[in-house]
Amino acid sequence: MPHRPEPIPALTGLRCVAALMVFVSHFPIPGVSGRLLQVTRAGYGGVTFFFVLSGFVLAHIYMDRFLEAPSREIGPYVAARLARIYPLYLICNLVAFGLIDRPLHVGRVVLALQAWSPDLGVAYALDGPGWSVGVEVFLYAMCPLVILGLDRAGVLRSGRGLVLLGGLVVAVMVALALGFAVWGGARFDIGAANSAHRWLYRMPAARLLDFTLGILACAFLRRQVGRRVARPLWAAAGYGVIAACLALMASGEFYFSAFSWDVCFAVPSVILILSVALVPRGLLSRGLGHPVMVALGEVSYAVYLIQGLVSPLMGGTLDTARFSAGQYVVFCLAVLVVSVAAHLGIERPARRWVLRMALPWAAAPMRP
Repeated sequence: MPHRPEPIPALTGLRCVAALMVFVSHFPIPGVSGRLLQVTRAGYGGVTFFFVLSGFVLAHIYMDRFLEAPSREIGPYVAARLARIYPLYLICNLVAFGLIDRPLHVGRVVLALQAWSPDLGVAYALDGPGWSVGVEVFLYAMCPLVILGLDRAGVLRSGRGLVLLGGLVVAVMVALALGFAVWGGARFDIGAANSAHRWLYRMPAARLLDFTLGILACAFLRRQVGRRVARPLWAAAGYGVIAACLALMASGEFYFSAFSWDVCFAVPSVILILSVALVPRGLLSRGLGHPVMVALGEVSYAVYLIQGLVSPLMGGTLDTARFSAGQYVVFCLAVLVVSVAAHLGIERPARRWVLRMALPWAAAPMRP
């Protein structure tokens, strides 16, 4: 059995930052205005980071396994992926089912197919953030095919091939965004079936581009093992893309633009992931890899799914822009406490139970 790669704690810490970005984009901080408000509203870019990171992490864990014995590894892989995301997703949607007067599109939600619909009401049915889980399910299904296809094409063994294919993927993303920017109609009409929001942000097939960038980034990282790495340059690149993203997010023209739905966050995500992975002793990596950040990163999936279900605790309203500072702090603490409880009391035990049930024939099933 191939050796299990060492984890990269800073990437788990980055999940915490991305989850916070998404959270404040959904629930504005009361009293914030101007440029800072614009930055928080554009925090939806954290979703793009998650899709890029997903490709990187799955390639980091499974690439050797798929390349060595794909038929043997597919079963444990599927079980591990479903155990990782589905139990808490299902429970959160069951809670949402009980909170909604007229729950609709239950079948699509249970099967995690809601993101394929052009109807925003279907895509965000029941527990709204769950649409991205539907995207993840598609990406999980495509992961072995993408890795094996890249290997068959010789891309994984060629540094030049990795760079060229990565550049081609980015060029396609830019071309798609440019097309929607020129011909895509109203910028803020996210509910339209032909909107950039539908096709670039929530369409699973489009997110395969982000996922592939993550896989290519992992393959690039693997090629750096044993080589001399320009660590100061990579460290500077990490800080540089953070500054560039903040500058873009502060721009009113950037908000809800076709470029903001994907490519303008996808490319910086790749650079940031490589920066912290290649410079593990750097200040940024050590800060993100702090045990507190890692613990919060591990809870981030629960926070993402649960954030919209805490509304009954706040009188049924989620218009946090009208909260007082104290109300907002209480709301954030409530989300965090419920999320930690769900992570420890539901997510982890359910994951172990699913793996025991799904892999009784495996002596040591891979943990997700």
